Amino acid sequence: MIPSTPDTHPDAPPTNDVPRRDPIPEPVHAVLALFRDALCDVRFPDVDRAGLEALAELAREREREIERLEDALEQARAAGSEAVEALGEQAKRALAYARVFAAGRGELEAKLAAFGAAERRIDASAVTSGATRRRGRPRKEDASGAPLLAIEGATLEPAVAE
Repeated sequence: MIPSTPDTHPDAPPTNDVPRRDPIPEPVHAVLALFRDALCDVRFPDVDRAGLEALAELAREREREIERLEDALEQARAAGSEAVEALGEQAKRALAYARVFAAGRGELEAKLAAFGAAERRIDASAVTSGATRRRGRPRKEDASGAPLLAIEGATLEPAVAE
């Protein structure tokens, strides 16, 4: 016999593992408790203690399934981040090899010169790959990193009413 807890009864079916989050709302726990105690032998059409307990166990099983899937998703995200980080490192190595190979080949050297900004983005993405990214649209900037709508000499300060 399993020990009685707020959401189990000595007659309730045993559960192997308890979900981390209880999917059953508190008012429903109160109804379950009522049918475990004062109404344990009462049967209504389509409603009795056994039916309620079976549905409660089904809700817990679905919650355990959700938690297993969330755990798997988290592991997949971590593996994906590791793969992206490894790809970034490999891309940096590829650029380094390409620069050595391009020495003395003017057209190829010119193409590789454009990768300076890309290499900085690769480094920046490796730093932020584990962090949460800001939501919303990215700022509009040109290749130099300056805002496209910047007005020379202008500052953005709040207007003060006089």
